[in-house]
Amino acid sequence: MLDDNILISYHTNSIGEIDVFMIDMVISFYEALELMEFDGDNLDVDAVINNVVTEEELISCGITEITSLPKYIRLNRESYYFNVTDNGICSYDEYTFHKYGFESSIDDDYGDISPIEYSNVTVFTDPNFFINTFEQVLFIENISYNNLGDEWEKDIISAVPMSSRQSGDIYEENEQLFLELSIIENYVLNNQSVNLLDVKENYLDENVNNIWSDDTIDALGRDHEIIKTVRLKITKRILDVIEDTLSRLGMF
Repeated sequence: MLDDNILISYHTNSIGEIDVFMIDMVISFYEALELMEFDGDNLDVDAVINNVVTEEELISCGITEITSLPKYIRLNRESYYFNVTDNGICSYDEYTFHKYGFESSIDDDYGDISPIEYSNVTVFTDPNFFINTFEQVLFIENISYNNLGDEWEKDIISAVPMSSRQSGDIYEENEQLFLELSIIENYVLNNQSVNLLDVKENYLDENVNNIWSDDTIDALGRDHEIIKTVRLKITKRILDVIEDTLSRLGMF
């Protein structure tokens, strides 16, 4: 379940209790590219294949949030390309890769023939998409011609960190975030509810250290892990998404 960039994954056992509960903070494709400082100059460009979305394509799509975008990406085992239709619709669509060129003959110079068989099967109608980071991993692809082997090659250049968990501590200091999320996850597993959890009305104020309401502190005790450790300013949003998830499961 994805709500307000908060992604929740769960599993219930045979008696309807939650036995797996995980929280992740997802980001959009453009945000992920900025986070990893994506540089299109690291991808190959030649007369047949351009691995970077051109400036003209970005302008025609009205994309102003980002200046460099990979043309080819892979989600798990499936590959997609950035497509601009005649009526200006921009998306990532499926494609099929042919290492000896698409629609080539034995007498052709394969390096002069594109290896891409394009389709009109759209996967992401918005190029600035989100993914299920618990089940999917996104990669940037680079397509180039191997003159020695006389064939086209498709390589993975980099994984794209589409959430806090996927970025880990590589791009940001997420250790405290992971700690606090794990405490909330364990609380849900142990209690099967968040009914006792509530934050102060002014919990977003900079000078507020303990974000929890007096009723929650009284119910759990000041020494409870939740009270002592969880300080995230997005806690209220997380609790709202958890409550919605539990209500869908008939748990209140």
